[in-house]
Amino acid sequence: MLFRSRKLRLDWELSAEALEDNIEGPDLEDHIARLMATQAGNDIEDTLINGTGTGSGLMSAFQGFRQLALNNAHVVDAAGYGLDKTVFNQAIKTLPRKYKQRRNQLRFFTGSNLVQDYLFNLTANAGNGNPFDIASGIIRGDVAANDGGPGTVTPFAFGIPVINVPLINETQTYNGNANTGDVHLTFPQNFVIGIKRDVTVYRLFQPKKDTIEYTLFIRVGCVMENYDAHVLVKNIAVAGSVMSTPSFGSASNGSGITGGLNGETY
Repeated sequence: MLFRSRKLRLDWELSAEALEDNIEGPDLEDHIARLMATQAGNDIEDTLINGTGTGSGLMSAFQGFRQLALNNAHVVDAAGYGLDKTVFNQAIKTLPRKYKQRRNQLRFFTGSNLVQDYLFNLTANAGNGNPFDIASGIIRGDVAANDGGPGTVTPFAFGIPVINVPLINETQTYNGNANTGDVHLTFPQNFVIGIKRDVTVYRLFQPKKDTIEYTLFIRVGCVMENYDAHVLVKNIAVAGSVMSTPSFGSASNGSGITGGLNGETY
């Protein structure tokens, strides 16, 4: 498993006047430092998920998990279909048999709006039924778990938890279909993040400019441990229709997978 990190930088500055004239006084310096650290964390997570490794800007720093899966894992095109049990069923069937021995450790990962679409479609398919009661009584068999957010739960699809990842991009465009997202099926341990240098912040006063300059550095990167144990379903329409019969076609295998159909060796 090859791993390469990239050095990322975030810099900002504060003028002496800003520190003198605001109501927080000198405390403004710490306040802004905390805000910038939070933003840096969000940007790094965004790059780890959605980085393309090409072009310009932060997303060009390295390939994130989505691009790695798109290039190397099992990929299914949902062709603009909405998110319901059909998509999850196709992902499970695409995953090679040998990984289903650890089915209780598998997880679905998708964006917030697609999670909401799935819950909505559970309600629509069950008339006036409560989607959480349906999940508990039929799909999963026990009480829904709290996913960390206030008043929210983790839905399940065929016994596998559907994890809400808000920073997964849901504005992809495929074949004219805008606002589409992805569903990942894999083991959480398959996502490997490496930090070769902890976050370092340098503070320097510049007398000529009468400002304080801050520079934040971190060396970070990501890789997947086993591409054969990863299924990416792409081109899922946000708020898309699920009333028609989908046509997924056969799954394609990326360059990170060796062997025969679905990674099996014959």
